[in-house]
Amino acid sequence: MLALRFFLVAIPVVLALPSRTNFLDEEIVPGRYIVTLRDDADSATVDSYVAGINKVWRDNFRGYSGEFNSDTINKILLSEDVIAMEPVTLMAAGQSCSSFQQDDPPIHEYTYHESAGGGMWAYVIDSGIYIKHNDFEGRAHLGYKALADLGTYGVAKKANLMAVKIFEGGSPSSTELVIDGLEWAVQNITRENRQAVRNAYLNGILSVNNERALFSNWGSKVDLFAAGTNVLSAYIGSPDATYSQSGTSMAAPHVAGLVLYLKAAESGLEGAAAVATRIVELTTKDILKNVPQETFNRLAFNGVEPQSGTGSSEHV
Repeated sequence: MLALRFFLVAIPVVLALPSRTNFLDEEIVPGRYIVTLRDDADSATVDSYVAGINKVWRDNFRGYSGEFNSDTINKILLSEDVIAMEPVTLMAAGQSCSSFQQDDPPIHEYTYHESAGGGMWAYVIDSGIYIKHNDFEGRAHLGYKALADLGTYGVAKKANLMAVKIFEGGSPSSTELVIDGLEWAVQNITRENRQAVRNAYLNGILSVNNERALFSNWGSKVDLFAAGTNVLSAYIGSPDATYSQSGTSMAAPHVAGLVLYLKAAESGLEGAAAVATRIVELTTKDILKNVPQETFNRLAFNGVEPQSGTGSSEHV
């Protein structure tokens, strides 16, 4: 089962959505498909000539999903309005901030610019946020619920969080609900007049002692690595609850938080390309262990040297 965590970050917006062309049999929902339409297609009338449609998306993503028989599938594939068709699949919900410092071995103090992502918004598309946790200081908000909330990891210490819940407890979600969550998030960003850009980051997972985790992504498409093993985070249950977990749901928010952090701390970072370039520029090169030759050996870094006297610091 593929474990993913999606982040939309307003001012900017960052969308971690890897391309998927191969599916495992156990991930596929039999008989259900998502159809992507051309931007100029008339999705408002599509349900009048295609039988079996369950959902239609008409705003940012243009397409529909449903249960289709073989005759309907052939009709869909012959349509000039259709860009792609793929099966609905299930998705599972799935080190510390000090990994952003360059020391080897890692230290346990996270040093950061005092702006700390203030004024930025992160739309967390996952299993929800326990908004009463003391660590959020009132900056976490309930947004959309497609369906027990997951922990949250802090890099941009003053950023605002919006929960977009597409998972329920430990139950899997589906690609249909992911699209529902993304649609709500973009609509909310537009309605609240929050400037936004979109981009995708594929990052690997860092284990302890600056070593790539055995379950991490690898290959030429991996841009950088971030902490994702035994990460201590805010958790559900009480305003002071904490919990350590491992996986992409730990590594992805480190990078999303870094985007917020840099947008608040540095001027001139306009657009997704500028942010992506800056993140790669700041990475610490060639200090990670167990990284294959075809994979970039880059560790995410916030640009503030530990004990430099140029920012705030806290034990993590």
